Amino acid sequence: MSDTLPAKPTLRARWTAVPDGMAASGGVCASPLGQWAWALFEGGRNPYVLLITIYIFAPYFSGEVIGDSTKGQALLNFANSISGFLVCLIAPILGAIADSGLRRKPWIVGFIGIMAPLVFLLWWSLPNDGGIGVWGVLLIIIVVGAAFEFSAMFHNAMLPSLVTYERVGALSGLGLALGNASGVLLLILMLIGFSLPGVVDWPFVPDAPWFGIDKALHQDARISGPNAANYMVVFTQPLVLFYPDR
Repeated sequence: MSDTLPAKPTLRARWTAVPDGMAASGGVCASPLGQWAWALFEGGRNPYVLLITIYIFAPYFSGEVIGDSTKGQALLNFANSISGFLVCLIAPILGAIADSGLRRKPWIVGFIGIMAPLVFLLWWSLPNDGGIGVWGVLLIIIVVGAAFEFSAMFHNAMLPSLVTYERVGALSGLGLALGNASGVLLLILMLIGFSLPGVVDWPFVPDAPWFGIDKALHQDARISGPNAANYMVVFTQPLVLFYPDR
C-alpha cells in the first residue's frame, strides 16, 4: 500500500473547477471564478449611482452648471423620469430576451459600451451651460439611466445558471455586498484625492488634489464621470473573460 498522499489541487484548479450539483436553471454550475466574476460586475455599476446621481456630480450640476440648486434638481428629476418611462416601455421586451435562454453576455457588453463613453463625457460638463451643455448632460442621464437598468436585467438573469438553487441567495448577496463596497471605496478615494485637499488639514489627505486636478475649474467634481466610466470597464472584464455564457 502506498503511503503517498494525494496531491492537493492547485489554486488555479480550485478556482476553475466546476462544483457538483445542478444549477438552478438546469445544467452545470459555473466555477468559483465565474461566480466571482458575476458578483464583481455589480462593483463596476454601483459607483455610477453614488458618484453621479447622488453625492458628487449631481450637486455640481445643480449648483455650478445650472447655477440654481432647485432648478438643477428639478431638471435631473425630469431626466430620471424620462429614463424610467423608457424602461417601462422597453423592459418587457428585453426581459423576455434575457429569460429566453439566449446568450446574455453580448447584451451586457453592449450596454456597458453605451454607458461608459457617455459617463466619461460628463468631464466636459462645464459651469454656466458650457461644454456639452445642460441638455447634453440630461440626455446622458436619460440614456445611461435606462441602460443601467437594462444591464441589471441581463445580469440578474445570469444568476440561476451559475449556482445551485440553495446558493442563489448567497451569490446574490455577495454581488450586492461587492457593489456597495466598491461604490463606497471609490467615493472615499474621490473625497480624499480630489474633494478634501485644501479644505481639511488631516494627515491622510494630500495638500493638493491628485494628478494636478484644478479645483478652481471644478475638475474635482467633473472627474467623477471618467472615474465611474473606468470602473465600469474594469469590472466588466472578469465577467467577459470568465462567465460561462451558454
